Amino acid sequence: MPDKKKGALPEHCASTISNTKNTESTSPTFERRIFTRRSERVLDVRTHIFRGRAQLVLQLLWIDADGTARPSGSQMWLPMDRLEELISVLMEARDQATAEERRLPCDAEGDA
Repeated sequence: MPDKKKGALPEHCASTISNTKNTESTSPTFERRIFTRRSERVLDVRTHIFRGRAQLVLQLLWIDADGTARPSGSQMWLPMDRLEELISVLMEARDQATAEERRLPCDAEGDA
């Protein structure tokens, strides 16, 4: 297991998202879930205060058969001063994907 740098955020793995908070952080000031496909995978978006700075926390979750949200991979903590850059990159990716979709031949008629 690689050594963690001093001051690095510890990772928590828990059965519910309410237990994945960093211990130095306050309760989420914002929380929203985005269903990525059907209802078994969810992107959890929260804000926390960590060491006096607002942070955006992204966590991919999967929903098990009992309906419990479980972490799928590591949390991504992003300082709020980088949020505009993240939004810009996401919008650019969306625009690129939309442009590529428009260039694809349409074969939806054969699938109906």
